[in-house]
Amino acid sequence: MASVYPQILVPTANQRVALGGGQVEALFPLQMGKHPFEEKAFVYGEIGCNVVLDAPVANSWKYGLTAAWGATERLELMAEVAGLTFPGGAAPDDTFFNVGFKYGFTKRTSLMASFGRSLHDVDRGTPDLLTYVGLQMMLGGSRAASEGEEADGNRDPVSGREARLPSFPSLWR
Repeated sequence: MASVYPQILVPTANQRVALGGGQVEALFPLQMGKHPFEEKAFVYGEIGCNVVLDAPVANSWKYGLTAAWGATERLELMAEVAGLTFPGGAAPDDTFFNVGFKYGFTKRTSLMASFGRSLHDVDRGTPDLLTYVGLQMMLGGSRAASEGEEADGNRDPVSGREARLPSFPSLWR
């Protein structure tokens, strides 16, 4: 499987009180993955370029390797090792790890969370603790899928598997 999901980050917080960077950013990632172990596991890698408009020195590259395991029908356990590198030197390069979960309330609504830390010393200016918590809601699709029935639109036309994109929480940003 492969996916791209360009994202635009628009600052909505108050930069004067250190909430947000105050810059518009565009992330262009590429993810590639595979379902080994009779499709119970999903392993994927990601590389992406983050462009900070009006501050090119803050541009960065994002990279990582993630694994997810379907523990139950509703619970997916995840782990990740990833990093950011800043070619312009705007911030120190950082490598980090996360562990987390995704719990599906319905086919279209899930709670996602991860917790981790930087692999570098905090005195380098890198974060020591990383926490992500969010509610994922998928919109669109057929009426049958929203009522819990299988829908042909949720299936990969080649393999017949349920189509799903990697969803580790730290990859949201």
